[in-house]
Amino acid sequence: MTFPSWDAVDSYYHAYGKQRGFGVIRAGGTSTREKRAGIWRCDCWGKPNKRRVSKGKRVVVQSPIQKSQTNKTTSSKKCECPAMVYAKPNKCNEWELCTMVLEHKNHTLTPSKSRHIPKYRNEELNKCNVAKNLFNANAAGVSIAKIHRTLVMERNGFENLGVSERDVRNVIDK
Repeated sequence: MTFPSWDAVDSYYHAYGKQRGFGVIRAGGTSTREKRAGIWRCDCWGKPNKRRVSKGKRVVVQSPIQKSQTNKTTSSKKCECPAMVYAKPNKCNEWELCTMVLEHKNHTLTPSKSRHIPKYRNEELNKCNVAKNLFNANAAGVSIAKIHRTLVMERNGFENLGVSERDVRNVIDK
C-alpha cells in the first residue's frame, strides 16, 4: 500500500487500530514527520514491568507483575505484542508500507476495547461539537453528571458514547 504522506499513514493505522480495538504508538526515534522511515506499533508492545514493592524496597521478580491484594503495584499492559507497520518513502515521495505484522499475541482484541484508549476518547469529545455543548451546559449551571447522562441518552447507552464522566470533567476543567 502507498500513501501520499506521513500523516496519511499515521491516520490510516490509527483508524485501523480503533476499528480492531487496540491503541497505536509510534516507535523508533523522534516524532518529527520529516523522517526517512516510521514504525507504528500496538500499544502493548514492549517488555512488561517486573518490579514490585516489598517491605518498602523495589524488587525485581521473574514473572510479570499481576494485580493482587497483597501487592500495591499495578499490572503492566505491555506483553511484547509484535503487531506493527513499517513505512518509508519510495522514489516518488509516497509512503509505502514495507513490513506489516497484523497478528497480535498475548492479548485479545475486540472493537469495544477502543473506547478505553485515551486517544480515541479525545477524538470522540472533539467531534460533533461535544466540547462546545459541554461548555454551554456548564455555563448554564447544569451539573457534570447530568451533562454526561444527557450525552449517554443521545447516543443510546454507555457503550455507544465512548466518553467517561471523568473525561467530561477534564474537558470542562481545561
